[in-house]
Amino acid sequence: MSQYGTDSDLLLVMKQEEIDTYDSDVRTSCLESASSLCDSRLGIVCTLPLTEWSNHITLICVQLAKKLLRTRKNYDSTSPLYEETERDFAWALSELDKIVQRGSLPADCEDSTPEAEEGGAYVVTNRKRGWR
Repeated sequence: MSQYGTDSDLLLVMKQEEIDTYDSDVRTSCLESASSLCDSRLGIVCTLPLTEWSNHITLICVQLAKKLLRTRKNYDSTSPLYEETERDFAWALSELDKIVQRGSLPADCEDSTPEAEEGGAYVVTNRKRGWR
C-alpha cells in the first residue's frame, strides 16, 4: 500500500499547532488508514498500488486523515471544528466517488498495471504439420 500523505502534507488542512498535539505514531497511523480508504475506492478503477499520484490524491488523503485525527480527540458537534471537518471529509469521499464514476485516475497518477501484456507461447506457420 502507498501512503498518499505525510506529516508535512497535513499542513495543507491543519495548523502546525494542532498537528503537534498528536504523537507521530498517531499521525502516521491515521495517514495510513486514510490511504487505505483511498485504495479501497481507487482499486475499483486501477491496479494498486499507485506508483505515482497527484496532489489531488494527497489532498483527499489528508482531508480523510484530519477527520481520523480529530475523532481521536473526541470532538463532537459542539466543537468549533466539527462543521469544517465533516464538510471536508464529505468532500474527500465525494472526490473518490467521482474518480470511480469517471472510471479513471486523475492526471499525474500512475498505477502498477504492467506496460505490456504477457502472452503465452504460440506458433505461426503456413506449413501443414499434420496436427489434429
